[in-house]
Amino acid sequence: MSYFSDFPLTYYSFGNNEEEVLVQNIATYVEILDDVKINAAFYQDYYVQGGERPDQISFILYQNPHMHWTFYLMNDKIREQGWPMQNHEVIDKAKKDYPNFTIITKDPIFNTFSVGDIVEGDTSGARGTIVHKDLTLGQIVVELEDRSTVFQTAENVTCEGETIVSSGAVYEYLAPHHYEVDGEHVDLELTNNMNVPINAVPVTHLDFYMNENGSLKQIRVIKPSSINTVQQLFNEALRS
Repeated sequence: MSYFSDFPLTYYSFGNNEEEVLVQNIATYVEILDDVKINAAFYQDYYVQGGERPDQISFILYQNPHMHWTFYLMNDKIREQGWPMQNHEVIDKAKKDYPNFTIITKDPIFNTFSVGDIVEGDTSGARGTIVHKDLTLGQIVVELEDRSTVFQTAENVTCEGETIVSSGAVYEYLAPHHYEVDGEHVDLELTNNMNVPINAVPVTHLDFYMNENGSLKQIRVIKPSSINTVQQLFNEALRS
């Protein structure tokens, strides 16, 4: 069964898919879909299962694999951030985006441990170049010289004659992105001798990516029983 066949065609790349496909010109009926989005009579929720592609869901709902473009128009987040990934893809992305190693400390590093400096662990013997530091989270991000030798928790770390003690040492993608208390973001300044609240939960970069990806899986779709009505609205708008 074919829907929206009266609309002009254009090439479009969906989400993370680099290959362009020929679809209806979506700009023609954005205003109609804005009305559909807020009218509960026209839509229902759908939870994307791991590995489900847009065209597969389109076929499940409408017996037509070519209606997947409606998912992007009905859901701003997947239009802006892309289609939800499988968990292993999220892990790969986190490792790619955060490829370095993070040293965590409560010692002052405001005027020391600068980007570009070389740091070395007294116990581990690990060495690397500082590529970033975050004073609020007490983090020094280091590009390791040898990834088989990493910094350790509770060791002295030296840089240009200055020494700090590491209170944590983890791969960057597993380092805290932020901390939360009862689900709310907590502002900290660890390098000002501030302790993490006992009830604060660290949310790592990987956790953050997983949470964001999970939020993309709950989508709003046009009800199969309403698709013909919505099509009629589109056709009337096109003729007017």
